[in-house]
Amino acid sequence: MDTTADPTHPILIENEFQASRVTKECPPVLRNLIESQSEGLRRIVVSVVVGRNDANKLNAIRIVGAKHNERTANETLESVIDALMRIVSSHIEAEGQGATMRIVCHVVDRDGKSSRGQGKDLPFKGIYDTPSATTERESANPEHYEMLRYLASQNRHTLNLMGECRQLVTTVGTAFKASVAYTETVVGRLADALVREREATDAKAEAQADTIKASGEHEIELAKLKQRGELLELMSPLMGQATSQIGVKAAEALGSGKAGAAKASNPLAIGSPPTPASPTKTKTKTKTKTKKKKTTTETTETTSAEDAEDARIEALKGAHPNLYSVIKLRRSLTDDQEPKVREALGAAAWDALEKAASSTSDEAAISALVVMVDEAPKESTGELLAILDGKQQGVIGTLRFAVMQRTKAL
Repeated sequence: MDTTADPTHPILIENEFQASRVTKECPPVLRNLIESQSEGLRRIVVSVVVGRNDANKLNAIRIVGAKHNERTANETLESVIDALMRIVSSHIEAEGQGATMRIVCHVVDRDGKSSRGQGKDLPFKGIYDTPSATTERESANPEHYEMLRYLASQNRHTLNLMGECRQLVTTVGTAFKASVAYTETVVGRLADALVREREATDAKAEAQADTIKASGEHEIELAKLKQRGELLELMSPLMGQATSQIGVKAAEALGSGKAGAAKASNPLAIGSPPTPASPTKTKTKTKTKTKKKKTTTETTETTSAEDAEDARIEALKGAHPNLYSVIKLRRSLTDDQEPKVREALGAAAWDALEKAASSTSDEAAISALVVMVDEAPKESTGELLAILDGKQQGVIGTLRFAVMQRTKAL
């Protein structure tokens, strides 16, 4: 019976197999078998018949979400048939000859368990053989029919390639949508910054026009034209400034990575100072008190050094926003992320990133990042996006824009 639930169910192929160059068409008998067992269809087993009552299992297909008395959707049945024919074609092409396949269906019973359904033994000829025996016309013109079989196989191979291309296009479309969403966010923020700058520039132009109004309408028009020209010149550095500020905001939201985790897991860094001992304590207790004081002093010095380093990094926001973003990004890498990022970038690019994080100015940091981009493999961009989280990806995007500006200036 029909169902009102989601009509599609995913299918799982239990064993891996080598894809064939040509996929045979599904015979009507096999299609009728699958469709007749469509209610509660859970599993289909494909075996190669090697004797009268003997068959070797080749592969199997499972349908996720099958239920008793629930008809499998047509889309799912087509996917099952396509997978069956790919399994059969792969075996025949690997063996180089035809074979008899045993197709057995398993359905879901009332108790939710799998039970054996109907099955058939179907003979399949070779990939390039004709569906039936050789006719008189074919025997009289063997070269002609051999060419027809070759063209038919090439046509099937072309159709398979078209299906793979469609899947690739779908994957690219999904990735492109994600990229467009991120680009819209960045461009929206840049547009807001440009609008605010334009409003400030217009206000300044009006104020200057009021002060020189006595000089005549001609001078006023010249002042407005001058302001418009300055606005056009300011647009390029403004985009870089806005991007840097966006990068600072994104970097502020990053975690502390390994440094923060180590500090949080150190009991000495979060413990309270020891309670002073009374004058009546024994000599042994006095020694213990001295050790606790030393430990507290070392912990205080470590905490002070970390606080001083954090303060130094926070002071870079205004004058060196890109350097601040690089340092925060480097410190945010966790123990799991760091080896993966190092492997994706390569040794030379990783050294350039380390150099950028240890720089003392925006100029030196951007120069090191230019080297990192040149040394990193082309496929590292996709690998980094898979390793980093959303906040880290935002910082990477702003730094990439700064590198593009620097490269354009060179």
